[in-house]
This record gives sequence, C-alpha cells and structure tokens, in this order.
Amino acid sequence: AASAASAASGACLGPPVPPPLSQPIFVGLTSAVDHTPKPSGSAVGFKQRLHHPFETPFVSDPAELGASRYRVWLASQPLFHAWVASQLQGRTLVGGTEKKKRAKDAAHVRRLMQGW
Repeated sequence: AASAASAASGACLGPPVPPPLSQPIFVGLTSAVDHTPKPSGSAVGFKQRLHHPFETPFVSDPAELGASRYRVWLASQPLFHAWVASQLQGRTLVGGTEKKKRAKDAAHVRRLMQGW
C-alpha cells in the first residue's frame, strides 16, 4: 500500500535525465582542489576521491595515458559505463582552464569524445 501511495504521489523516480544537449557538461578536474593522490596501500597514483562522476582518478599519469586509462577503467564497470555514456553522449564536453590541469583535461575531453 505504501509503494502504491508513493507511486501515485510521484515519489517513484526513474533513471536520471541528462540536462539538455545544448548545455555543455564539465568533465575535467575540479578547480581549486589538490588532486595529488595520497599513497594508500596499492592505490599509489590513483586518486581516491572523485569530485564528480566524470573526473579521472588517473592524475599521476601523463595526460594521454591517464585519459586512456579512464576509458579502460570505465569499460570495466558496465553499469557505470552505461550511465556515463547516457549522460555524455551527444553533449559538448568541457575541461577546466587552470594551467596546471589544462593538458590533462584536454586529453580527457578528447578521449571521452571518441565515441560510446
């Protein structure tokens, strides 16, 4: 009865709806944040905290390698990969403008735009 009531009131939510295709979506490294990974066991070079779902954890790698590793990492998680693809497909992807992060963001954007 409770689920029927919540469905009738509109409380039943479906999958997230991406913003309109006309709005660019930020996929770069979050600004004003130190993205240097903190050594923790076997995760050296892999940052532990993502500030949004499209951010790469591979910040210790050269730009192109980190961007490629993100796509492989993403493909190894089919449900997350499908969700990310549904959010980014057909969208204008943008990275940040901070000088220190610009090359990594540009490589990440290029790699993400290479089809789903």
